[in-house]
Amino acid sequence: MRIFALITATVLFVTRPVYADIYQELYAALHMDEVVAVMRQEGLEEAETTAEMYLKNSVRNNFDSAVDALYAEASIKRQLLKGLRAALAKADAELALDFYRTPLGVLVGQLETTGRVAISNDAVEEMAISIAQDALQAKDERAEILQSAAEDMGLTEYNLSGAFAARFAFLSGLAEADELGINQDQIIELIARDKDSLRAEIDKWVLGYVYMAYRPLSDTELSDYLAFQNSSIGKALNHALFESFNAVATDSAGQLGKLLASALEARDL
Repeated sequence: MRIFALITATVLFVTRPVYADIYQELYAALHMDEVVAVMRQEGLEEAETTAEMYLKNSVRNNFDSAVDALYAEASIKRQLLKGLRAALAKADAELALDFYRTPLGVLVGQLETTGRVAISNDAVEEMAISIAQDALQAKDERAEILQSAAEDMGLTEYNLSGAFAARFAFLSGLAEADELGINQDQIIELIARDKDSLRAEIDKWVLGYVYMAYRPLSDTELSDYLAFQNSSIGKALNHALFESFNAVATDSAGQLGKLLASALEARDL
């Protein structure tokens, strides 16, 4: 599979227009606009839930419009592309794109996006996790392979570090509201308190997602894709994607915390 990718890279290098933006092309091949739409919706829902908790029936003034702008798809896209350009070398981006232009790459890109959109629904998420856990307990070979692959790729660790960073950023922003009396030590304590339960939750989510998303793949296709994921190019791409997505999540969480703090301060004037 790796050899084929390199051969394809040679051909596509000759035919690719010189003016093309490799990162834009990779973004499109990964169907990231669809993922961005999910990120916006999840962000708006999280902001609404959090606002109801902290602001209750208070007048929100400009809070809602500020949140809408915070999770604007164009803004998220710009941040993700900026992150990809910073974290992924151009040569690696080209080879990654070459893979996602192969029949297997095209299929996997579609499955991953469809799966991510689907699992954003709470009922689907619960079902996917339940099915994957049942398969794991039954010693289903594919479930065991995917769990091992997820561990090797550090998917839980990537997600966990992103979740911690986002929570820290949110609480730090929220702490700007003097009435809450939150200090940095308390923030760290709050985050550390549920570390083990959060790790277990992410473990189950990751397996639920990959078990559902890759279900249509044949055993050979799955083996070939995991080989790509474990190649230097696959690892570089995964690292860059998580760096980019986690940076967006952390920035958004911090800004949301600040918006809530401002709304709380304005309420007390």
